[in-house]
Amino acid sequence: MRAITLDQRQQAVLGEHNAQEPAGFVNFVGGAIMVGETMQACRARELREEVGMVPTPAKFLFVVENFFRFEGEIRQGPEHYEQVFPPTDEVHSNQPELSCHWMPLPELATLGLRPAAVRDVIFDGSYRARQNLVAGEPKQ
Repeated sequence: MRAITLDQRQQAVLGEHNAQEPAGFVNFVGGAIMVGETMQACRARELREEVGMVPTPAKFLFVVENFFRFEGEIRQGPEHYEQVFPPTDEVHSNQPELSCHWMPLPELATLGLRPAAVRDVIFDGSYRARQNLVAGEPKQ
């Protein structure tokens, strides 16, 4: 589960990255659903654990078939994306290895936000009308 979290003015999206690698890529907040956990419970847990945000309302947006290279191999991971409506723009990282920050929408392409397919539909505003995206290249 990944959260597309826009600020109160709808001008920036929340991202996180490894604090030890400031020049590395940026992810959307979220993580794996635990066995027996609902998407709603996963969203609440991840937001609380990673950025100190209290559980908030959300709207399911789409699924991404995410193909990526890891340790020289193509991997695949389906990811569910929800739009989260934060009660405040004040966020902080609860995990010392993560850094979170608001990224202005006009600058998304220059900030290393992944997956690029999701970044691009946020940038052009079409994320509200999507049902399925493919990110990366499937293994042929």
